[in-house]
Amino acid sequence: MMIGVPPEASYLLQRLSRPNKFKSYASARSFEADCADLITLWTNLPLAPGTEEGEDMQRKLVDMWSGFVKNAVSYVMSGNPLLNYRPLLEAILASSAAVESSILTAASCSSAVSTNSECVESLTKAVVDVVAKRTAEIAALIPPLDLLQQVLMFIDLLQEYYHLPGDKMKTTGNCTSLNPILLHPLILNVVKAYTKLVERCATLFVEEVAFPTYWNIGGAPSPACILVDGVHPTIYFCFTTMISLVRAYRNSGLAGDDRSCRQVIAQVWYHGSFAMIAAVETVENSEKRKRQLEIDTLHYVLFARMFREFVGEGYFAPVTRALVKLLVTVGGCVRGGAEKEEASVHVHSCTKFVDDIWNVCPIKELEWLQLGAAARVARRDGSPNDGAFVPWSKAFVRAANVEVAREVPAGWESTCFNKLM
Repeated sequence: MMIGVPPEASYLLQRLSRPNKFKSYASARSFEADCADLITLWTNLPLAPGTEEGEDMQRKLVDMWSGFVKNAVSYVMSGNPLLNYRPLLEAILASSAAVESSILTAASCSSAVSTNSECVESLTKAVVDVVAKRTAEIAALIPPLDLLQQVLMFIDLLQEYYHLPGDKMKTTGNCTSLNPILLHPLILNVVKAYTKLVERCATLFVEEVAFPTYWNIGGAPSPACILVDGVHPTIYFCFTTMISLVRAYRNSGLAGDDRSCRQVIAQVWYHGSFAMIAAVETVENSEKRKRQLEIDTLHYVLFARMFREFVGEGYFAPVTRALVKLLVTVGGCVRGGAEKEEASVHVHSCTKFVDDIWNVCPIKELEWLQLGAAARVARRDGSPNDGAFVPWSKAFVRAANVEVAREVPAGWESTCFNKLM
């Protein structure tokens, strides 16, 4: 245990104690520097307990803390809270750790706890408001992954503040969320806002961009709809857009945390499954239409399942359930029986469907790396795409599986789909 206050702590305390030090910040750099210095001071408190210097440092630090936090919160709120919250919240964590180390007097402890609690509540409300506003206004096809990542970081820091298990993000029902049993009410508010934004990104793509033409084709593909190798272009569009999203994410500066990207992709495949189910249930299906539904569904399931390793088991579980419901619905349509009749029909295992479509090999990490490398070469040299991730190309990484889907395996509709989960 160290006797006395470390020299660097004494210097920082003297510098930060100047009158009006925290009145305003001219730049983000100066704000971040003060937050870092205060983290150093709070961290050094346990090093000098029971000494005159230590008690003097404690008193001065606690006295200046509430003023700093008040002005820091004003600074964060003056801009985009999601861009500025992190230095302040990390300083709050350092203060909270010092409080819990039991070295502060009762009065000092009470003052710091109150200041910290008020700050966290203010930041949380501001973040929820920003996310809700963005959710209401979002209109772009590309999800705001940077904003989503900032919200996840905020949730992580709140979990640390409230001493909750880290990274408990998982999927509940059709939503990507944290287990509410483990959450403090303030964190739950942020999670709900985050979940709504993720789902809005997915439903915007599915309901307003990708599937309107699919819903409007009536009993058979309209003359204006040009099929690609017998497949409705909506199905290919879903796949190629999700591929582009992963590629854009990996080329960005966000690659350290891929949770938001994985969650958006999972939600797109989830909501897309129900968009296809709606097309089955709202249209009187001719034999030609049934054949089209078979081909489109088998391709959709194939493409969605290719993402299961990237998305991860936790986030992909609801997608699996949605895909099974889609298969049950379309299978019943093809058989001429209702969905509920699946259990009573004579079922058998369609090995071709299970092996080559449902159990298609997911996209591997090496293939993602090759995708990025090929894109960089194409941009540099102006060379054409090699077709490895173009699903109608013979060079497609799962071309043999696509061929199986295109030919429609005999008896696939009699598979006991619920056993696939």
